[in-house]
Amino acid sequence: MSSSSLDGAAPDEGRRRPSPFTRLAITVAAEGERAELIGAGELDATGGAELCAAAERLIGGTCRQVLLDVSAITRADLAGVRALAEVGAMLERAGVELTIRNANAATYPVDWQAISRSRRD
Repeated sequence: MSSSSLDGAAPDEGRRRPSPFTRLAITVAAEGERAELIGAGELDATGGAELCAAAERLIGGTCRQVLLDVSAITRADLAGVRALAEVGAMLERAGVELTIRNANAATYPVDWQAISRSRRD
């Protein structure tokens, strides 16, 4: 059985498949005592570091509440989950309340290899 695209060419002919994972993009909206962080893309070690940096920039000003929307996060590995914990701890130490929104809407493939490697370390 063969397959073809709508234009008649073979599906992979001359084209590279885009990566199913995208780098984390973080949108920050802050007003007064409230801030919203919206993450979109892959939450891995790199994205986790960017998320921590974005949260850290909110500390020290007037911000007392942070809302983190994770509905557009497409994948999270162990490093990403650890980054979420670090953000929560960092904000708590600074007296800033963290609320995570839309966690039920997000579905993450689990990186079992990374979890297994971390257990051996």
